Amino acid sequence: MSLTQGKKIDISYFDPFDLFESVKSEFSQILPLENIHWKSSNGVTRTITSLPISLDVEDQSKQGPNITSIPFIRTIIVSCNSVEEYRSKVRPLLREWLPEIQRHETISNGNKGISLTFTSTPIIFFYSNSTVVDSNLFKTVTIMEKFNKDFPEIEALELKSVYKSLKEKEEFWNRISQKLKSHFLEIFQQRLDYLNGKLTEYMKLTGESKQDAKDMLFIKEKLFDLYFKANLLEEGSNELKEIKIDVSGTIDEGISKGQLEIPFTFDIPEDDSILIADSEENKLTTYYLLKYFFIRDFFFLALEVNINTRILKLYKLTKQFLINIEAQFHDNENLLVFKYIFLTLVIKYVEEIKISDVSLLSEVKAELLLMKRDCWIKGVLEITEYVLPNKKIDNLNKRVTYKFDVGEETYKDEDTFYENFIKFNTELLALYKNCEGKRQRIIDIISLEIGMVYHQRKDYQNAVSLLISCYEFYVESNWNVIGLHILKVFIDSLENCPKLENIELDGSSVNVSTILCNSYLNLIKLSSNLQDKELYWDKFLKLKKGNEMDDITYSLNGFFDINIEHTVSLQQVNTYNINLQIGNIGFPEDVQAKFIKLTLRECNRQESKVEFLLENVELKRGSYEYTLSTKNIIFGKFEINSLEIMIHDTIFLQEFGLNTENIDEDINSSEPINGNAPIVEIFELYISDNMFISLEQAKILELGENSLEVKIDNFNKIKNPKLTLEMLNSSISRFFSFKNNEVVHTKNIDNITEECFRIPYYLEEQITSFELELELSFERKDVEGTFSERKTIQIECFLPVSVSVEDIFKKDLFFFKFLLSSSLREVPIILHSSKLTIKESDRKNMYDIIGDFEPEAAVVLLPSMEETCLNCYRLRAKDNFNTSDIFNLHVHYNTLKEQVDCLVTDSILVEGDVEFYKKYYQWRIFWSSNILSQLRYDYELFNKSKIIRIDNGLNIVKGLNKIICKKISSDPAVKSKMLNCLENLTRGVPINELDISEYTQNLTPRELIVPVTLPEFEQFYRVTFNKIEPINEKISTDLGTPQQFDIVIENMSNNWGRPSTAEITDHILEIQSNNDWLLQGKRRFMIPKDKYKFSVTLIPLKTGYITLPHVEITNLQGEASRVDQANQYESILVL
Repeated sequence: MSLTQGKKIDISYFDPFDLFESVKSEFSQILPLENIHWKSSNGVTRTITSLPISLDVEDQSKQGPNITSIPFIRTIIVSCNSVEEYRSKVRPLLREWLPEIQRHETISNGNKGISLTFTSTPIIFFYSNSTVVDSNLFKTVTIMEKFNKDFPEIEALELKSVYKSLKEKEEFWNRISQKLKSHFLEIFQQRLDYLNGKLTEYMKLTGESKQDAKDMLFIKEKLFDLYFKANLLEEGSNELKEIKIDVSGTIDEGISKGQLEIPFTFDIPEDDSILIADSEENKLTTYYLLKYFFIRDFFFLALEVNINTRILKLYKLTKQFLINIEAQFHDNENLLVFKYIFLTLVIKYVEEIKISDVSLLSEVKAELLLMKRDCWIKGVLEITEYVLPNKKIDNLNKRVTYKFDVGEETYKDEDTFYENFIKFNTELLALYKNCEGKRQRIIDIISLEIGMVYHQRKDYQNAVSLLISCYEFYVESNWNVIGLHILKVFIDSLENCPKLENIELDGSSVNVSTILCNSYLNLIKLSSNLQDKELYWDKFLKLKKGNEMDDITYSLNGFFDINIEHTVSLQQVNTYNINLQIGNIGFPEDVQAKFIKLTLRECNRQESKVEFLLENVELKRGSYEYTLSTKNIIFGKFEINSLEIMIHDTIFLQEFGLNTENIDEDINSSEPINGNAPIVEIFELYISDNMFISLEQAKILELGENSLEVKIDNFNKIKNPKLTLEMLNSSISRFFSFKNNEVVHTKNIDNITEECFRIPYYLEEQITSFELELELSFERKDVEGTFSERKTIQIECFLPVSVSVEDIFKKDLFFFKFLLSSSLREVPIILHSSKLTIKESDRKNMYDIIGDFEPEAAVVLLPSMEETCLNCYRLRAKDNFNTSDIFNLHVHYNTLKEQVDCLVTDSILVEGDVEFYKKYYQWRIFWSSNILSQLRYDYELFNKSKIIRIDNGLNIVKGLNKIICKKISSDPAVKSKMLNCLENLTRGVPINELDISEYTQNLTPRELIVPVTLPEFEQFYRVTFNKIEPINEKISTDLGTPQQFDIVIENMSNNWGRPSTAEITDHILEIQSNNDWLLQGKRRFMIPKDKYKFSVTLIPLKTGYITLPHVEITNLQGEASRVDQANQYESILVL
């Protein structure tokens, strides 16, 4: 079926000499006319890609006032070979023909309606050979020139059938084509202007009559026909919309419905007009109007450039047309026949469309075929006694019995009907499967219909293969009523296939018994009737008992209502519990569960899981609370991964998806859980006799040493402990190792004999912190079973104390000067004491050490104020100083945060309340790890005013309050106290000195051991200036008065175990010149022996207090030696 049918431009030809056959083939080659460019009134240029032409013989008998179609172009074909023939035959003929076609012809919409006058463009075609055309037949002019002279207003064109070459032929007919296009555009625009002018005249009329409205409608119809034939989509569509609007107000209401057209035809008669039809009695009907607009919209689809859009519009147009037909003709006995034939024609057209998008074409064809199938089913069931399962055809109009006398061969008997029903559906399935998965639901519905027919026909094996996927779809989609019915049919079919042992599902073979078990469980879940539940539960148990099969896994949804608490508790030593509220809602009776297992999955490590278990439990009808426990605990943040309940070797399973939006929140709902996994955070708790392991940076460390301290509480109550430590920080792991000079990130310790021990580690570069995962497995002496605990611990490995050292020589004394401060701006420290000792115990009596630092109250050093503390120690050797001796500075300290945390806990939270402390004891690890670790204090306020106040904002406190409320909901007294404590800390809590002193004693001080050594041996001299004359009481002299001094030089090397000697040394003494004194005597000389005295005279050059000159001693290489100038800073008053 072609969409160009009924919309062609008319070109007529008059062939009095029977010449047209000679050029007919050439004419047909240039038709239809292509690529015609027309400029609309609004300036937009439209391209008519193809203009179909109807080339018809002119019928003189049709000319007159009643014609309905006037050709755009009228042609006549003549020829002559002589002047006499032209004058006697051709010219008279043309003069007779022209007046007939040049007169204005009219088209009317009725006796009283408007008449429209149109003209056509005449063209004379002269057919001759080249001799006639080229020769001067009329002596002075050619034949063509003669035509133009005799008929100046008419264009005369040459026609010929003999050409010199193919190129000449092609060029010749291209010129003819261009001439036809030009004349078409001319007459098209002329008619368009004429009709628009007429329409404008009517629109200017005031108080128009109904006849005027009809005349305007008639003009618009002719405008539409003009656009329609010219293939102008946009203009034609707009005009058709105008006609649709006008029809409602122009045509009399109450027109008859008319009769459905059987068979339906896709054509537009030449005289097709609403008003012409309206003028003839009983011709204008509702059906006529519906088809009038449908057929024009339908033919316009051929102009849609985008094929996908064309197909979609075709489907929508067809569907809407049928909706309109059914609304008007629902009581017409031929309705089903009409729809069936109509859809057959539309489907045939769709099948002819060439398109690359097979998916879209298949979907549209399937939708049309589905409508045709439903029409066929309704028609057959209406006139026969045949029955389709679950297919009840409702006749809305009980007074009408529909006819259906088409396609009788498809339902001649019942078997043929069912075969064709399956054939229809099979074709639909093939089409819908080409839709790229978009129509899976309709595929399942159609498969279901086929399966139901197989079941009705007792073809059970085919029914099983189709129904198995259908019922799963409806059950999973919660279409329980449909799913239950399908399931019963499926089970009946499967039970009637005794020889069927396995079924292919998703590429694997599944035992029929397993499928039946699952199906029985589905029926138990879906059935609301208790008797049905008992029936299928009994069948399930008998099947399980009589067949050996693998464990079945089934969803627990529909069998149990589950509510999981968000808190984990510790009621027995090293055994953590979680409570579940389980409602047995699906089974017809109490059931015995082999186990209930809840699996939690760590949020940031999906492979890390904790399993809580309860074995051998009866699940009664109704809702009860059950407690699951685990001896293998992991502390951290978890999502609920799955819940398993095993009943009669069937695992009822609920899996939960990761709820990533809530990972950083403490979330759980009291509502039953359906899919998304809430977050459960497992905190470490403590009760008496519980094994507890702590891991931290060792409290006693030597400078440069890195060591972890492990402490196990109640170590005497466990056995076979095994400890594993693993470094977690991948970004800094290259700097860390458990072995020196070798990269080892894991430490396993199997033979643990002490409750407290140290583990060394090594850092290639200094870091401030790292994470270790600790896992301890053990057995208890008082409880059976193997236990394990795993947790992640943040190790703060930075040294908060900074120590620098200087040394001073004084004759037979040596001094160490230590400068202590905080190493980090954010970490203030408190100093308890410091002490210097000699490392080797057998050398401790060889030195007299004075200077231990033991303040009455701890000294606070705030890095923000750049506070420091000096510790100085004097050393006197009982024999000689030994450079191999090592001394240790023991610095006892804590961070200020540790002290304030201690005060917050003991003074503000517990407050000495013994009864509260018993309740708090279980939560002390939670308080320390999860609450105190998050608090930051205003240290300057505390140091200045002894007020403890939180410094890191209300948001942190709100978050901590939320954690406390959710995690300690089971102990309201502890929760209330903790919340009040945090609230008070936001405002500030004053602490008195007595409490600070008293509670700080509860702190375990940290100790830093700083090893120091005496400097390597250096040449050391003592120089003393002694005035020869007695010094008067005023200790003064006059300006310019010479002063006599003895200078004594002593080599102190004997203090370092060096023997003294009288020989000349290799050192040079030099008295430094300055502007205060004039020197008279030796200024620079080689020191002759270890102890030497010489005299010099010093003359003062300035008044006031002036110091003695500086002395420098160097070796022969110019290197300076240590000099103790005893009275270097003494001054003499000069008057």
